Amino acid sequence: MEKSVSPVRCSWWDDAVRHLATDPVMKRLILEDTSTGMTASGDLMRSMVRAVTGQQVNNTAAVAAARRVTEVAEAQKGDALARGIVNAGPERLKAEARLTATKAKALTAIAEGWLAGALTPDALALLTDDEILGRLTALPGVGPWTAHMILIFGLNRPDVFPVGDFGVRKACENEFGNLEAAVKASDAWKPYRTAATWLLWRSRTKTPITY
Repeated sequence: MEKSVSPVRCSWWDDAVRHLATDPVMKRLILEDTSTGMTASGDLMRSMVRAVTGQQVNNTAAVAAARRVTEVAEAQKGDALARGIVNAGPERLKAEARLTATKAKALTAIAEGWLAGALTPDALALLTDDEILGRLTALPGVGPWTAHMILIFGLNRPDVFPVGDFGVRKACENEFGNLEAAVKASDAWKPYRTAATWLLWRSRTKTPITY
């Protein structure tokens, strides 16, 4: 039986916390955070599934949808998950995993890209963040938000700041007064804006965030 995927802690987290602590707001969020830091899914294909199912729904619904996808695919991760998604096809994903047509097409395109070698960890490791964003958003049903979640949780890229995310925008308003002030402050967070994003999310919810 295939083993399930366990989250893994980001290797750069401690360096990021030390860097961000020079910002007064970030320092306070660090002190308020009771978690052990940001984790990644441990498997890129599984993280891609979770990012797509998370489009425009709450966390509970997204997790449930991702679980249904793995059940339809009869696999939890990597090549097996990609093959299972392609074999199922958009119609079964819609009917059995209860996905929208857009999400079913997006997952199928991602899985096909994986099996073609264009979206595997080795392939994407050679690309910059912007190049990965371009490759992902060229797929049907994959927009900037989904691509950013894949960069953050699937690829563990340390310097991603998804200002289009609702939770990030609300946290920025709460902590900095408005989004523009947070964007200005974010220059000092580089090259660890992903960690800042995580802390902003955590300021609004204590529910562990994993993709």
